[in-house]
Amino acid sequence: NSYNALPVESISTKAELVNLTIAAAQHQGIKTKIDDLEKINGTQTENFHSIKNQFEMFLLEQSRKVKADTINDYKSRFKLLFELIPADFDCRIFGKMQVQEIKNMLLIRPANTTKGCADKSLNAKTINGYLSNYRTFFSWLTKNVEGVDKNPFADVSVKDNELIRVNRRPFTPAEIHQLLNYKPQHASEAKLFRDDAKWFVPITLYTGMRLNEVSEIRIDDVKQVQGVWCFDLRSQDVKNISSRRLVPIAQYLLDIGLIEYIHKLKQSKKTLLFSQIRRGKKAPGKAGWGDPISRWFNRSVLKNIGIDVKTEERNK
Repeated sequence: NSYNALPVESISTKAELVNLTIAAAQHQGIKTKIDDLEKINGTQTENFHSIKNQFEMFLLEQSRKVKADTINDYKSRFKLLFELIPADFDCRIFGKMQVQEIKNMLLIRPANTTKGCADKSLNAKTINGYLSNYRTFFSWLTKNVEGVDKNPFADVSVKDNELIRVNRRPFTPAEIHQLLNYKPQHASEAKLFRDDAKWFVPITLYTGMRLNEVSEIRIDDVKQVQGVWCFDLRSQDVKNISSRRLVPIAQYLLDIGLIEYIHKLKQSKKTLLFSQIRRGKKAPGKAGWGDPISRWFNRSVLKNIGIDVKTEERNK
């Protein structure tokens, strides 16, 4: 890192003096570059373990695996975490104390002041959603960052008060029969998506697919695989990688004419199985493209088959 300078009396010629001057200048230039690199590396090392920096790298990796909506959920929920934990906090020393602070903050946080719910706290499901995202992030840290050996959010959750917990009951066989045979009871009901409404309920019941998965089915996604008719979700923009799958089409759906209906849509140059729910819309609603179906089902269908949602909520 240093040179031993020659004693002045040992320099016998002008050429030697010039060479010494050049060597000293080069040494100083190299030293300056090294100092600059050490400063940069020091800053990088300092920032590398910051929870904010690691979170950004986590998002970059997750963006290749999950939907954009999931990434936005992570950003929203970690925005709340960063209200309490400094962005430059060293993730290697993040422990149970910080977890307890975050958990307590979630327990006392108002549900949503913008929607008139300031007097209500977040419910257990919502809180556990936050904790689940934090747990996933720290699980990633244990695999990618030296010094993070344990997940501080492991086994951390909150429970509903057993006396006020609402259990979702299953439909009775009689209600399922009504749903499968349901027809709009007024001319204005589901007027803009009458065909979509007819097929949405039986397809959902017989496949178990999510609302948005059903609403995004393309005509080309309905195909035969080794002689079995299927919904092919392998190329869909689904919730996660494991959701990319083949869903066999139940015989009931074939018997009531699903394939024939799809042939008619093809002849009409349609590309989506459910195109009517998108009429007049440039972007999906809160519940995705299936938003019109969701509102119709919960507000009209359930009521018309004799299920009073508000009464059942009051009765838990």
